[in-house]
Amino acid sequence: RNNLDGLSPGAFHSCGLNRNGRGFCWGSNQWGNLGNGSLEPSLVPTQVSGLSNLVQITAGRRHSCAVTATGRASCWGENEDGQLGDATQTDRSLPVRVFGSRLRFTAISAGSAHSCALRRDARVMCWGNNEAGQLGDRSNDSSARPVLVRFP
Repeated sequence: RNNLDGLSPGAFHSCGLNRNGRGFCWGSNQWGNLGNGSLEPSLVPTQVSGLSNLVQITAGRRHSCAVTATGRASCWGENEDGQLGDATQTDRSLPVRVFGSRLRFTAISAGSAHSCALRRDARVMCWGNNEAGQLGDRSNDSSARPVLVRFP
């Protein structure tokens, strides 16, 4: 069936998660934010390539991210500010793993040009645009790699 267990509307696209742990996105795809290896828009849900056993998917402004049952985080789409967290600023039409091979997450959220994720140890990490301090690391320096949010 075409039922979704999770749904996340972004600015120009939407993503959802089915009961089998597969991710689907639809809408604008100018930056590869549907994660299917193409830049063509889709009026219907299209499966995100290369990811399975997903527990969460999130759509941001022009990028998307997901977390697997094993805690691996991947993102795809626009990456001008490093919001994919893969230590580059290269747009990706296919999912790429968030930098840090040992990092494990339980939740993730894509913002306008940054992303944040909750680690298994309850710490928070963010990456991407930081002009307004949205990475929470006590700086205004953007980062293409996850940085630890510093609580008081």
